[in-house]
Amino acid sequence: RYAHGLEQRVHERTLELHKANMEAIYMLAVASEAKDLDTGAHVRRIERYTQLLAGEMGLPAKEAERMGYSAILHDVGKIQVADDILRKPAALSEDEWTIMRQHPIIGERILSREPFFEVARSIARNHHENWDGSGYPDGLRAKDIPLAARIVRVADVYDALTTLRPYK
Repeated sequence: RYAHGLEQRVHERTLELHKANMEAIYMLAVASEAKDLDTGAHVRRIERYTQLLAGEMGLPAKEAERMGYSAILHDVGKIQVADDILRKPAALSEDEWTIMRQHPIIGERILSREPFFEVARSIARNHHENWDGSGYPDGLRAKDIPLAARIVRVADVYDALTTLRPYK
């Protein structure tokens, strides 16, 4: 009976920790999207698209769910990008692009080194990499790009094509 009680307490604490980590994700997402006119709807769409795509690819439900909630933080690095660049209704200059291309690296640095955020860190850093190697920040190509980041890349491009953005 004692062992069962301990197991129950460990299970309860694990659920509490998961809940606290999820709250951290949503708080960071709200903070990063506060500079965006989309009011956080973008990150929720990316969460949903990512989870759906991962599921359609045959990934286990828990893995698809983890990718989904980790995808919420894909643009957290934009917290440190100036509003005039983020909201610019025209093409960015080369200097502005240099700044914008730093947001994946910044996002990776912002996210905790805790194992819970491992997928989110990978997505944040790699979600602008392209299959042909023309992406940023590292110019990764093909299967060198982590699967979760490839999925988020597709979800993010789809969302950009189907919603209004200041630069469109």
